[in-house]
Amino acid sequence: MTRRALVTGGNRGIGRAIAEGLVARGLEVMIGCRDAESGVAVAEEIGAELIFCDLSEPACLPPEAANLDVLVNNAGVLFDAPLLSRKARFDETLQVMVHAPYALIRLAAPWMRQQGYGRIVNLSSGWGSFDEGLEGPGAYGIAKAALNALTVAAARELPDNVKVNAMCPG
Repeated sequence: MTRRALVTGGNRGIGRAIAEGLVARGLEVMIGCRDAESGVAVAEEIGAELIFCDLSEPACLPPEAANLDVLVNNAGVLFDAPLLSRKARFDETLQVMVHAPYALIRLAAPWMRQQGYGRIVNLSSGWGSFDEGLEGPGAYGIAKAALNALTVAAARELPDNVKVNAMCPG
């Protein structure tokens, strides 16, 4: 049986590298991105499928996430503005990096439970660490700290055969 994976923000950077790695391991990979034009090109290049989803829009969750074996919540936004300014785009930052991963986990979890297998990886950052002082501009560190908390809480609630982890590249 071929495992199915979704990598949000899979059209560039770390997300693309993760998607390429999963394809190389024989998984059926979907890359979720909000830029359909670049997404189509990347999907073709790496042998993945494009799923258009703009995670800043709550209603834009891909229904394909309901039957995933692997979910990589990689999509993120970074607005270089003071936290208390409108330019920080606090709500959008939390939508993309906390609310959307939460919704995707909730969408994928029933299938993973039923199959007795699942892997959820949330891409975080040292900037989301209380130990490192919640660094980064605007709401970025706050969103990553919340994503870390979501990771711990989801792992506690899901069965042992559904692994939930956060990783901080770099």
